[in-house]
Amino acid sequence: SGKTEKLARRYIALLRSGVDVERILAITFTDKAAAEMKQRILRILRQEDKELFGKLLEKMSLMRVSTIHSFCGTLLRRFSFETSLDPNYRIEDAIDSRIAWDRILYEVLMEVGTTRSRAGKGKAGNELLFQSLSENGFKGLDRLKTTINYLFEKNPFSLEAGLPGPSLASEMFAKELADWSGAAAAIENYAELFRDDGFTGLVAAEKHFLTKSGEPRKRAPAYAKGIVDYQGWASTMFKYWSEKSKEEFRKRAERLKAVFNKCFEKYSDKKALRGLLDFSDLEYMTFRLLTEDQEWSNILYAFDEKTDHILVDEFQDTNNFQWGIIDKLTEEWRSGLGAKREEGKVPTIFLVGDEKQSIYFFRGANVEIFNRAKIKLEEWLKREFYYEEVTENFRSLPAIIDLTNALFSKIMRTVEPDESGGEGMPSWMTRYSAFKACRTDTKDAGKVEIILLDDDEATTAETRQKEADVIAKRIQGLIDDYRITEKAETPAGSRPCRYMDIALLLRKRTHLKKYEQAFRRYNIPF
Repeated sequence: SGKTEKLARRYIALLRSGVDVERILAITFTDKAAAEMKQRILRILRQEDKELFGKLLEKMSLMRVSTIHSFCGTLLRRFSFETSLDPNYRIEDAIDSRIAWDRILYEVLMEVGTTRSRAGKGKAGNELLFQSLSENGFKGLDRLKTTINYLFEKNPFSLEAGLPGPSLASEMFAKELADWSGAAAAIENYAELFRDDGFTGLVAAEKHFLTKSGEPRKRAPAYAKGIVDYQGWASTMFKYWSEKSKEEFRKRAERLKAVFNKCFEKYSDKKALRGLLDFSDLEYMTFRLLTEDQEWSNILYAFDEKTDHILVDEFQDTNNFQWGIIDKLTEEWRSGLGAKREEGKVPTIFLVGDEKQSIYFFRGANVEIFNRAKIKLEEWLKREFYYEEVTENFRSLPAIIDLTNALFSKIMRTVEPDESGGEGMPSWMTRYSAFKACRTDTKDAGKVEIILLDDDEATTAETRQKEADVIAKRIQGLIDDYRITEKAETPAGSRPCRYMDIALLLRKRTHLKKYEQAFRRYNIPF
């Protein structure tokens, strides 16, 4: 929907208003995105404002467009005395970091295993390790390692920092209940289809409710009632089982935390000996510098003296520490006080993101921050707060947009999230908003096909094989008959469809081999 374009336009608007380039801080998610942001800004100016383009070229070295980690590194080096940090520290390579962590995890698990007979059953690590082994054998050990690695992938300092967000116990609990809650949600959504006449078109497509000729099956009403009844039973069982298990998960979480802390302590010691920091260190040390250091007010003053505007891209992927850093840097701005206000300046913070695209939970990204920041900024800034919901879609064709709107208006909720989960919905949920198709480069409306198979007697493997064959035939049909509109490529304005124009998306890789085999049978390159 052009989110990054809006951030680039905002940057340019600040330049046009007379703001010096070095007084703008733009934060992106990756180094690649930072480089692309600079190029996008230059491209727009080259096309629209030659004079400003020339001025910006002269000051390219002063552009502050970087990742949050690069910004943290710059701040820590500048105030290395306050943090007792060697300014010549090096950032640990991600691969080396993971190898070192895996080795330490193995050592710690072996250590708690070999000391069990001497230490007895009272040690948290021993209890956790042998409970995992006794319940699931070596699969249990693998699961334990996976869970500890999951905590390592997220920012490990957040376990002790007391920042807002789910507790370790609740995260473990949520992961363990994923299958149950997913089933309950599916039942809930499926049952809703029978209560809403506006969605009968999709219901009518289900093979359980229609015959091949399109006539309603005699058993259709019974199916519908059964699903609605099952929904109530599943909800009751889910509530009972979840309450019964919470205390057990709390105990396991405490034991897990003890093992993790031991691993992390050894890992930190090894990094310190080699003068290394990783990205989690950068975030944590910057957060502490701004909130706990005795000189924090001087540090904020030094930053404030050189910065008037902060722009953040992909805000939905922000974690608690990153938002804590941004929050602290702009604290005085939001209060309506400070030197800038006295000089007649209005500092700004500009956040761009889409909570539906928040996919980095395993790295600590917290989609709650997206909604929490919106609520808090509106509360703090009052009349100076501005929120714009971008509904224009410049990428997809109308048929795709229409299907998406029809489907997700029934699956996702449309009410505004609130922090309490009271009148609205929990702030970790994402909200649905309909898109408008705004592509202007083609008159093609696009096309959506739903291909249905009707074989009640087939096994799952047979069904997957049949699906793979049907898709392979459809791909071959597109290659033979479909034309792609590309005005610049041919005088006629279109060209034949190529295999490289087609993508196959699967929910899981479980049955990928079936599709690979079908593609080979039909000589489809992939």
